[in-house]
Amino acid sequence: MPADPPRLYTDKFTFCSGMCSIGEAGSNHPEAFAAMAKVTDICGLILKTPKLAPSIEFYEKCWGLERIEHPGTDTIFFKGASNEPFIFGLEPGERRSVAMIRFTLDSAAAVDSMHDDLKAADVEILKAPDLLQLPGNYYGFQFKDPDGTPVELSTLDDGVPADTPGEGFLPQRLSHMVLNSPDNRALRDFYVRYLGFELADWYAKDAFFFLRCNEQHHCLGLEKCDNSSLNHVAFLLEDLDAMMRFAGRMANMGITPLWGPGRHGPGGNCFCYFEDPAGYVLEATSELIFIPRGDQWTPREWQPGPENANVWLTGGRTERAIQLMSNH
Repeated sequence: MPADPPRLYTDKFTFCSGMCSIGEAGSNHPEAFAAMAKVTDICGLILKTPKLAPSIEFYEKCWGLERIEHPGTDTIFFKGASNEPFIFGLEPGERRSVAMIRFTLDSAAAVDSMHDDLKAADVEILKAPDLLQLPGNYYGFQFKDPDGTPVELSTLDDGVPADTPGEGFLPQRLSHMVLNSPDNRALRDFYVRYLGFELADWYAKDAFFFLRCNEQHHCLGLEKCDNSSLNHVAFLLEDLDAMMRFAGRMANMGITPLWGPGRHGPGGNCFCYFEDPAGYVLEATSELIFIPRGDQWTPREWQPGPENANVWLTGGRTERAIQLMSNH
């Protein structure tokens, strides 16, 4: 039987059993959770890179993304095989850092409501709700999370068009990302309390939290580390066959994995990790656990170790992967 998750109390906020609610400690009110505006998905990531030119070539020719022309900005945008206007971006920078994490809300009203809630909580707002200067008709706002990472919450005014079949062995969209944090407990509490995330699973001693915002097991991970940075970003492939074909495609270009192929215990997803020219860690992934809407999910504690990090037992993280993921 999975262990019950720890209960953490902050003011009148209750964090328990993967739900968040407003009320007395120990209570669990799904109706309070359902009533609040909440993040519904991860839609993009923009990174600063000290190696812009080789990175652009890598993401186009090797990683299989489509470059999107968007004048009037220094950002280079990329589209996946899905119909999301763009999923990834690069900006010139002196060192590796996150320029913007992008999450989805389900309406303009939710954008305005979430902005007002965060402003009232004295969260640093970088940009008030407005149409954003991005590919696609995005309406949203931007702020800094407790670690100082820029975050965008937005919605497409005209919605995301239905996906049409693309090349299944190329990245479809973002699956999830993992952030490093010196205080991942406080960061977890922020994303649960203010953005509506739920706990999915966690590693013992608060080493790592898996947070979900929809039917997907997790779209955000928070790993305890000595610095605030991007640990890795995962791109979704259609299925295991597509992921293995993608790994083969990379191998044919002379690019070997940092780690994998394998399958994680928490989340159950298959993985293969690679390194981009600037040292960012990219995960090609598939078959992440899907939790149907309305089903009950009980978070469980996992013990750190290679047997849970990779249940196929094909090997744990390499020293190079550990170094890059921890931003050292």
